[in-house]
Amino acid sequence: MDAIYFYIPLALLALVAARATLRSPLEKEFQKIQIPWINALSLSNPVAQLVKEGYQKFNKLQKPFLISYWAHDYLVLPLKYLTDIRLADKAHLSVNHAISDVFFLWSWNKDLFQGGRLPMMVTKGLNPNLVKATDMLMSEANYSFNTELGDGKGPVPAMVMIQNLTFRTVNPVIFGKELARNDEMLKAAQSLFTWNFLNGLMLLKLPLGPFRDIVGWPLYHLQRRRLRTITNIMAPVIDKRLQERGLGTQDKATVDGISCTLDLLDEYPLNQSSPPSYQIGNELMQNYQAATLNPASIITQMIFQILEQPKYLDPLRKEAEQAIARHGWSEKIINELRLQDSFIRETGRVYPLASLQAQRQVMGKPFTFSDGLTLPTGTRLAFPTAGQHDPDISGATLNFDGFRYAQLAEAEKDSEDGVNVSSAVHADPSYLSFGYGNHICPGRFLGVRTVKIIFTKLILEYDITWDYEGLGQPARFEIEGFTLPNVNQRASFQKRNLT
Repeated sequence: MDAIYFYIPLALLALVAARATLRSPLEKEFQKIQIPWINALSLSNPVAQLVKEGYQKFNKLQKPFLISYWAHDYLVLPLKYLTDIRLADKAHLSVNHAISDVFFLWSWNKDLFQGGRLPMMVTKGLNPNLVKATDMLMSEANYSFNTELGDGKGPVPAMVMIQNLTFRTVNPVIFGKELARNDEMLKAAQSLFTWNFLNGLMLLKLPLGPFRDIVGWPLYHLQRRRLRTITNIMAPVIDKRLQERGLGTQDKATVDGISCTLDLLDEYPLNQSSPPSYQIGNELMQNYQAATLNPASIITQMIFQILEQPKYLDPLRKEAEQAIARHGWSEKIINELRLQDSFIRETGRVYPLASLQAQRQVMGKPFTFSDGLTLPTGTRLAFPTAGQHDPDISGATLNFDGFRYAQLAEAEKDSEDGVNVSSAVHADPSYLSFGYGNHICPGRFLGVRTVKIIFTKLILEYDITWDYEGLGQPARFEIEGFTLPNVNQRASFQKRNLT
């Protein structure tokens, strides 16, 4: 009997080794860029660098290539295929299955993507009410800055400070005024997000192969428990809103994530597998994560850029001061921050947060592109953001030109989908920060407004300094194709004397 316990781990190791040597069917047709074995011993796989190399070696020649991304083979396509992606049926090329590969979200929270409400809360709820949502952001930003920064702080990790400002500012838009200043929920949410990252990193780096979900089950269980802690805090508010909806006594003037979700229940009903507060709370947390972490990273990068190149600070400040002089601290300033809008877009172009965007998975039946390329069911595909640095695609290189798009917007009045083609919310092959096609991020409008509000308050109300003395900017933090501003870089925020 004791021999069994000796052979079981050997058998498991053999299976893992065998899987590592197996080639996927796609490798018979497309070349795969292998991650060097030495990176198994490091914190991060160099996916971002390998995608850049693959772009030059294959995509520039209009050829796809394969790369391992979050333990799955992804086919990285030339940008010419984006047109087909835009026209494809949403169900045929699914975004949910692909984006949930990141941090192995699908493994512990697949119910999140089943009902269809997740993106619709933003598309049908918040986006038609952007003015109200923006007014909430601007009002809560005052409280956020007083709470987190006051008369100044530092030196502190800049990314952490800006994340805290963003969390508090966005709270009322997603959770409503009842939960907006609930610090217990905020701390629980930050813990959930932190463990999303840590669990994903652990499961990625361990050579688990087909046993990843088996070994990861205890981690998944703990993560579900963290989520339940948050939804239990939300439950009294959500249940009360549901009751008011049933009685027809709800405040129809209220616009927040909860009200927008409840408005969808006739079209996208709740399932019977879990309490309504858990389902709705789960969706709110996912939208909250998207509405906070990405904008905070963009804002941090923008701050680093003006610290590296102070020449941008004065014109950005003057533009904001003039807009506020005309309209006060109100939603009306947003569209007048044209230089800042350009600065946001250029930040996303030069420093994309993800090396792969517009991820999809072929579902149901094979997918055929307009040139005849056919991908079998189950294929995961994505597009490289490396094209953003290609002069043939973007007309620009890695050199940062903060007001590039303000000049283009002034010269070109073209618009697409209701927005200027040079604006920070418009996607094209030269700017994939928010994805592309019919699965483009619906929260980009609110996200860019969040960036403008927080960045404007930072540069108008505080003098910001750092202790970095190297060339350029501090090294970016990289993990599995994501590159973020240096999370350890400290900055000081000193309240300006504006009298």
